[in-house]
Amino acid sequence: RIVSIGRLIEFKGFHHLVGACARLKRRGVPFHWTLVGDGPWREKLHDLAAAAGLGGTDVTFAGVQSQEAVKRLLARSDVFCLPCIVDGKGASDILPTVITEAMASSLPVVSTRLVGVPEMVVPEETGLLVEPGDEDALADALARLAADRALARRLGTAGRRRAGEIFELKTTAAQLAAKFDALPIPPAAPPETPLLYLIDHWPLRSAEKHLAGEIEALTQQGWVRHLTLSGRALKPVESGGLAAEIEYLPDAIVFEAEWRAQPDRVARVLEWRAELGAGIETEDFLAAARRALHLARLVAKRGVRLVHAARSDTLVTAWLVHRLTGVPFSFTSEALRSALGRETLDRLAAEAVLL
Repeated sequence: RIVSIGRLIEFKGFHHLVGACARLKRRGVPFHWTLVGDGPWREKLHDLAAAAGLGGTDVTFAGVQSQEAVKRLLARSDVFCLPCIVDGKGASDILPTVITEAMASSLPVVSTRLVGVPEMVVPEETGLLVEPGDEDALADALARLAADRALARRLGTAGRRRAGEIFELKTTAAQLAAKFDALPIPPAAPPETPLLYLIDHWPLRSAEKHLAGEIEALTQQGWVRHLTLSGRALKPVESGGLAAEIEYLPDAIVFEAEWRAQPDRVARVLEWRAELGAGIETEDFLAAARRALHLARLVAKRGVRLVHAARSDTLVTAWLVHRLTGVPFSFTSEALRSALGRETLDRLAAEAVLL
């Protein structure tokens, strides 16, 4: 009985677990996989499972479940599997908390050698790790645990012990408190930030060099104190100059925690999705929404008076920050190559301020 829990998105790697389960079925290994969660890849995973010959006796798409239901499911499962990968946009899990929950439930974990996962799962001690995307190795690991129940129990018991020793709240809270205690007295609160300037990547590409002049002028006038990098660095950021003004958004685990902690705001944001129609993919909208939820708090804290999207790739984020806070927004859009489409741009422009 295999269980997986997570948002149905590319970097969770569940499509590779579909392939691994198909291999188990061809080998005659008895199994049942339950997948808990929802997301933009739901229909795709359903289709992949059907195409792989996996039916209702092989896999259950359980959707979103309550915490109590998840606890019961973990208790009656034999192995937890999270085959995470790096997606096509470079995103990945960092330290999946659901692995800790599985370990605390005495389940052996099958996952991948990716980012912080090896810090959580000790190979051959608390679980088994394979290379991201290797469906044959994933099937081998699951088949091994199905055939050797004593090994599965040993890994699960060791995992529970490790979760208690390293990841228990009183342990991690004490470690975090010690870090705070070691910090110097913080400086006075920073001055108000009149303009929140959103860029998706740095350095700027050759076709975007005009933005550098705009940023420099705004910085000299005191309007820009931080360039908020909402996407990624295309290469290591050089020191000095405008690069010194870049403020990075936190990683996905912080966004996810804020998302779960504000269900009422999340419900409002999801209602706004329909207003943009087919102009944006749902996965891209949800990514922008998570950034906006985080930025809305910064806007209130820093006294921001205007949010500006330097290009259309940060426009939806700026619009959502405006909807959440009431702070006006503006944007600059590429003349011909915006991915949003003319109708969506016009819809968003109707709420923007003209500069």
